[in-house]
Amino acid sequence: MVLLASVSFAHVGEEVEEHDTADEMPAEDCPAESCFIENSLSYNILAAETGLGVLVVISLLSIAFRKNLKVRQKKCIFAAMCSVIIAVTGFIVFTTIYSNYFSASGGPVHWHADYEIWVCGERMHLEESEGLENKVGTPVFHHHNDDRIHVEGVVYELEDIALGKFFEAIGGHIDNEMMRINLINGSVKEVRNGDLCDGTPGILRMFVNGNQPKDRYDA
Repeated sequence: MVLLASVSFAHVGEEVEEHDTADEMPAEDCPAESCFIENSLSYNILAAETGLGVLVVISLLSIAFRKNLKVRQKKCIFAAMCSVIIAVTGFIVFTTIYSNYFSASGGPVHWHADYEIWVCGERMHLEESEGLENKVGTPVFHHHNDDRIHVEGVVYELEDIALGKFFEAIGGHIDNEMMRINLINGSVKEVRNGDLCDGTPGILRMFVNGNQPKDRYDA
C-alpha cells in the first residue's frame, strides 16, 4: 500500500516535486455502513453515557422512594438496571466486532508514511499541534509534528486514507494542479503548476520511494 511508503514533495523550476503517500480515490459521500463504522467509537461513548445516565436516574429515584418501595418493585428496579447494563454492553460489543470485521483494515491499525514537501528547493514544515493533543488532523488520520503520516484506528475503506484525505484532514489540499498547506509559522502556502520558481515555470510532482506515480496525486 502506498501509504506505507516513504514520500516527498517539492516545487522546483521545471521540476516542482511533490511527494505523496496514498493511492486511493477520495469518497465524496459517506455510505451508511462507512459512516456507522467511522463513528462507532462516538456511538459507543454515547451509549455508555446514556446508560450511565439512566442508571443514575433509576438509582436516585429508588433512593428517594426507598421507604415506599415493595419487594416486587425493588426487584423490578434491579431488573431494569441489569437490562440497561446488558443492553449497553451488548451494543458496544456488537459495534466493535462489526466495525472491525467489515473494515478494510480488518480492525485497528497503526500505519506510518514518512513525507517531505519541497517548494523551489526549500523544505516546507507543516503546522504543528498545540496543547496536549499532540496531533494535527483527525483521530484516525494525522501527523505528530514528525514529518510522518499516521493512520491509527479502524479504516473502513482505503479511500478514506488517500493522500487527498490527509491534506484535507490537516486543513490543506492537493491535486495534480495545485497544493495548499498550513505552515509552522501560521502562514498558508499555495503553489500551482506554472508558478515561477527562480524565474522558471514550476511543475507539481509527486514521488513515492523515488518513483513518480501516474495516477492522481490526491488518490
